[in-house]
Order: sequence, then structure tokens, then C-alpha cells
Amino acid sequence: MRGSFHTPTLSLLALVLVLSACEKKKTEEPKLAQINEAIPNLILPQGATFVSRSGSADALSIVFRAPDEPDAIIAYYRRFLTPPLWRLVSDGKDNTGAHVLFAEQQGPPLWVRVWPDSTQSGSYVQLTGGVNRLTIDTTTAAGRALKARQDSLEAVRLAAPVKPRKTLDSARKALIR
Repeated sequence: MRGSFHTPTLSLLALVLVLSACEKKKTEEPKLAQINEAIPNLILPQGATFVSRSGSADALSIVFRAPDEPDAIIAYYRRFLTPPLWRLVSDGKDNTGAHVLFAEQQGPPLWVRVWPDSTQSGSYVQLTGGVNRLTIDTTTAAGRALKARQDSLEAVRLAAPVKPRKTLDSARKALIR
């Protein structure tokens, strides 16, 4: 049959199409939260260098290396994670021995995890922030109730007078004084 495809040719064409579709899926990057959404008040010690970034649409984690030892890094973050901008909620070690701080603010919370660099002096620091937006499943009764409660709280928040907040720079200046 002249001008028609043979079965092996069709199979090969189908295989090429499937493989090219798979390749496209592999190269698509997952959507990551923006840094200004997840960690809007990014606090980095002097000399910090970027190592990696990971996360999802709802959270972002950034790892960097700092030249100071873990105790100095933890002391640095304890100084900055104080009122009026921050409230340090927890301060301890995880099951790997890394030091972990958890702080809250008027925006997204912040987790700071610090561990020693085993290959040279210095530390690794992981900052993780969550985005202050949750997707609620309104297909369930519990989800609809939660959404209604969230909407009513938002209405109350919008009706309340807005108090001016200190900026990060003014809070840092207050710490230095």
C-alpha cells in the first residue's frame, strides 16, 4: 500500500509522542511561593551565601551557608526575632541536633534551623516561611463552615481601624540604640 503507514511506523510515532510529553512534564518546575509572600522580612547574617531553594505554592525554604558557628547564628536570630515585630514561640533542638527557632509575626511565621557545616567552620541555615493563604475545600460541610468563619473574620478585620506597624528598619534601629 503506497502512501499509508505501516503498524511499526505508527507504533514508533506514538512512542515518540509519549516520550516528548513525558519530557515536557519533567522540565516543568513546580510553582514555588514567592519570597515576599513566605519570608517577607528576610534576615540574613553577614557573609551568608545562597545554597538552595525548595518548597511549594504554600511554603518556601531557603538554605544558605554562614561563616559563623551555630551558637553565634542562633544568638543573631534571637536578637532579631523579638517584639514588636516578632514573637519567638519555640527555641530548641530537633532529633538531628540542629537548633530550631519558630517565630510568629503579623505575617507569615518563620522557622529557622541551624546546624554546623561538617566540612569546614561555619553553619548552614534553613529559613522556612509559610504563605498566609490557605485553600479551603468547600465541597465538605466542615470546609464550608470554615470558609464562612474565615469570611466573617475577614469582614471584622476590614472594619477594624488599622494601626501603623513599625517597619523592620525602625525595629532594628530600636535594637541598636
